[in-house]
Amino acid sequence: WQKLRRMCSEELLIFGVDYPSNDKAEAAFDSDDTDGFLRRPVFYSDLEAAIEKAHAKRNPDGTHESILQGLHFLCAEDNKLNAEILQTLLSMKGASCTFYADGKALVDAFETVQPDEYDAILMDVQMPRMDGYAATEKIRQSKREDATKVIIIAMTANAFREDREESLACGMDDHIAKPINFECLFEKMKEHLIRDGEDEFWVFKSFTK
Repeated sequence: WQKLRRMCSEELLIFGVDYPSNDKAEAAFDSDDTDGFLRRPVFYSDLEAAIEKAHAKRNPDGTHESILQGLHFLCAEDNKLNAEILQTLLSMKGASCTFYADGKALVDAFETVQPDEYDAILMDVQMPRMDGYAATEKIRQSKREDATKVIIIAMTANAFREDREESLACGMDDHIAKPINFECLFEKMKEHLIRDGEDEFWVFKSFTK
């Protein structure tokens, strides 16, 4: 990579790629000459997160508008790595999230939070104890005032039309396939957000009705 750095523009991003067990490789790429390390198998979302992180490191003072800036999410995801990736992607856009490892834990948490504490829910579908469909139905049946308004987006590896239809039928507002493509998530969010008058910040349409 030292030769590549000398031969190419400084704008070139250089990442190391190897298997998780090779800690020496990761340590070797942890330098000012490279922009990060990716563990195999490399998913699109991992690469996207690494690129975002590299750009942020190179331009610490850079700013850009994000419709997700300041939004707070409740997230159900039983895979720790997937949760970490999603948390990184959201935080890079100025959003925050709180994760729960199954649907039951998220439903219990939803019942205790303040009405305006979270803006939306990102719901994994296949989880232990309570899956995303059952968790969504529980939330929609809640007596809380915001139970029918909060945006719930399904996250699932099953991307067939019938999976989307099942997500909508149980009360979810949208459906996004895994591995999470941030641009797709971003576009999904835009469909549910609007500018809030003169204050010029983004809010979910459901909360303006």
